[in-house]
Amino acid sequence: MSIESDVSIARKEDSIKLASSDKVFVAEPLFQSHGLYELYRGYLQPNSEYPSAAHQFGVNEYVTVMSGVLNVEVGGQTYRLNEYDSIKFKGDLDHKYINPLNKLTILHFVISYHSM
Repeated sequence: MSIESDVSIARKEDSIKLASSDKVFVAEPLFQSHGLYELYRGYLQPNSEYPSAAHQFGVNEYVTVMSGVLNVEVGGQTYRLNEYDSIKFKGDLDHKYINPLNKLTILHFVISYHSM
């Protein structure tokens, strides 16, 4: 086995785009999921919000703001994240991503299928 077979690169220009029906939120899977976790790069349009229904029990989300600002509503509470801030929360609760600014918010997020 060569070292190159142990390395994978996710290039932006080769990414698959998964968009909400209104195109407010776009997610790009970074690598093929193996059932334990999923990695994404996300884009939330200016002055917009993306509601997410609760995932199955035991799902956790980890979100880092790479550019811009993000408000995350989870369980009736709102958390403001600035550039490079991160949040971890139970994804099996209804949640919402909100971009309060006039510029694109870029996110990196992990969805984990392990209990907290």
